[in-house]
Amino acid sequence: MKPYPKDHAAQDTTKTIFNNRLCRAKRVSENACAILCQNFRMVSSPIAVLPETTNLIITATCCFHNMLRDEFLSTDVPQSDNHETNTSVNIMLPLAR
Repeated sequence: MKPYPKDHAAQDTTKTIFNNRLCRAKRVSENACAILCQNFRMVSSPIAVLPETTNLIITATCCFHNMLRDEFLSTDVPQSDNHETNTSVNIMLPLAR
């Protein structure tokens, strides 16, 4: 999707709102892709399989990442500190190379 040009968005508040929401959604998806690429090297380069298989691989890596993150939070971080340290940097698992 493309945002509305700035001169059109300046005249219509609904277009401005759309542009803001589109920008936010794009940032969220780019951050999610960056996290996957950082944690799973196989996703950082083109995957040479069928698109259907690629969808399954990406879904599995997302589920695996969430499972590891949830397990890490439930075992290693005290519950009283969760609200203060719940940032994307602090909830990442260190990966052995």
